[in-house]
Amino acid sequence: MTKKSEYQRRYYKRHPEKRYTNRKRYYDKTAYSPCYYRKWTQAEIDAVLDHSMTDSELSAQIGRSVASIQRIRNRYKKEVTE
Repeated sequence: MTKKSEYQRRYYKRHPEKRYTNRKRYYDKTAYSPCYYRKWTQAEIDAVLDHSMTDSELSAQIGRSVASIQRIRNRYKKEVTE
C-alpha cells in the first residue's frame, strides 16, 4: 500500500463525511450530459473498453457522464464473459 493511499484511508476513516462530499463533487462534474438520449457509437464503445485514459478524461472527450461510461463498460464486460 502506498503512503498516499494509507493516509487517505486513515483520513476518511476519521472523516467519513468528507469521503461522501468528495465523491459527490467528482460525480457532479460530469453527472448530467446533454446527450442522454443519444445512442452509443461503436467508436465510443471501443474507447470505453480500451480504458487507455481515466473515466473523467474520457467523459470530457466523448461528452458522456462518468456513470454512463462505467455502466456501458460493465454491460459489455458482462456480455463478453457470458
